[in-house]
Amino acid sequence: MTLRRHLYSILEGREQSSRLGLFLDWIIVSLILVSVVSVMLETVIGFEEKYGHWFHLVEVCSVVAFTIEYVLRLWVAVEEPAHREHPSWKARLQYMIRPLALIDLLAIAPFYLAMAGVFAGTDLLLLRLIRLLRILKLAHYSRAIGTFLGVLQAEWRALAFAFSMVTIMLVLSSALIYHFERSVQPEAFSSIPQALWWAMATMTTVGYGDIVPVTPEGRMIGGLVMLTGIGLFGLWTGIIASGFTEEIRKRSFIINWDLVASVPLFQDLSAAQIGQIVRLLHPLEVPPRYAVVRRGEEVSGLYFIVAGQLEADLPSGPFRLQTGDHFGELALLSGSRTPATIVSLSAARLMVLEEEDFHELMEAHPQLREELQATAEARSHWVMLDQGLPLENLRRGKS
Repeated sequence: MTLRRHLYSILEGREQSSRLGLFLDWIIVSLILVSVVSVMLETVIGFEEKYGHWFHLVEVCSVVAFTIEYVLRLWVAVEEPAHREHPSWKARLQYMIRPLALIDLLAIAPFYLAMAGVFAGTDLLLLRLIRLLRILKLAHYSRAIGTFLGVLQAEWRALAFAFSMVTIMLVLSSALIYHFERSVQPEAFSSIPQALWWAMATMTTVGYGDIVPVTPEGRMIGGLVMLTGIGLFGLWTGIIASGFTEEIRKRSFIINWDLVASVPLFQDLSAAQIGQIVRLLHPLEVPPRYAVVRRGEEVSGLYFIVAGQLEADLPSGPFRLQTGDHFGELALLSGSRTPATIVSLSAARLMVLEEEDFHELMEAHPQLREELQATAEARSHWVMLDQGLPLENLRRGKS
């Protein structure tokens, strides 16, 4: 692997589980938080004079680190699979216009512009507000923020429609309230733009009370505006909530797809068949030292291990199950009770194919039943013997 591709894997999250990736993430996240707190403390009276040199040091260190990060991300942008066929300059240009890349640029640009004298004679408060945008850099390292930005990007058309409806209602309500109230309150409703403030406060149901309609027609309009505002802003909430649900569903589907496709048992299935299995799976999270199944009990389904480690207490000795392994097919196929107790060694995430869905799947795919039957017979042979086989043979279902 080339140095650039290795750096791309680290910076873009392909190797964030490695120690180096996690270490770099923590450094950048810490600098972001320290930098934002420093900018906020600069506004406290007396702090600037007393701790100004420390604030400057934090600023310099943060900008240097953010600059190196930005340059490296720009350098490795050509390694992105979607851009490998493009010229280097085009791949980097496409990266530079991304929202997260623009945020990275805003995090360092004010410092260099101030050094160049661009902000000479300008209120420093504006510069500080721009520097506070650095907190948006956390989207690189926070899955929640990244998901939120992804939802906004995916649902921008629906959100734009909702915004246009709010704008239309604001303009119409401002015009109507101006028409009915200007004669009795010429100062409060002297123009439609001035009435717009009342319309915004009323539609959002904030109701500051600084401007209140007094005519019957004006009060009727106020009530309609409040009711309309509840519905329109509820529409925004619904769009974002449904976007989050869809985004989480997509991520879960991809994770479960990779899990099912990696099981040797399902490697010969088509994409449609794997998708069918994924839709039948149900999540299950268990704490450490939790008995998922007990020897002699009826098993409720076929279990796939998404994350964590479990241990099967077999007559021949304990056997450890890990991510990607599955268990439960032996009892399901034979109609018998489970031959082993399986306990989680750590907090684990499982996916369960329930018994009814399992049998329907076996009827729909006879070749899958035959392969699973062979795996179950091999594992049954292991359970019944006191002599040991290599653990890898048990994992693969070999006798």
